[in-house]
Amino acid sequence: LRTPRERDAAEIMAIRNSAFVMKNNVMEVVDKEQMVHLIHREIDYEDTWYMERKEDGALLGMIAAEEDGVRFNVRSRCLSYYLGEQYTRQGYMKEALRAVLHELFTEEDPKSGGEEQISYDPEMSEWGNLAEQTSVVVW
Repeated sequence: LRTPRERDAAEIMAIRNSAFVMKNNVMEVVDKEQMVHLIHREIDYEDTWYMERKEDGALLGMIAAEEDGVRFNVRSRCLSYYLGEQYTRQGYMKEALRAVLHELFTEEDPKSGGEEQISYDPEMSEWGNLAEQTSVVVW
């Protein structure tokens, strides 16, 4: 996992705009200029990680943890993520989510009282499966 870079635009845009990613996410296709703008926002936001394979530096996908404005007076995050189709079913997303969740759940928050939980929609079985495999309490 690493910080996004402007030079990632073409590679991450190809993954993001792919039919595989688009069929599973509510996003619009972006052009290179829009992608560069998104990358700059992701860099400024700081809670976006690009997944890079250690062996060869291939860009695999991304994970973002955004504030979840739907919950009233509850500190919560919404995870968004996607992965290039050729990298699915190889454990990359599970490994990356495990690292991101560890980081998010170990951030200092005096209001949390040390209790953290994660919830997910059981209708989204893939996420539930990933959540259960990350050693996080699932509610």
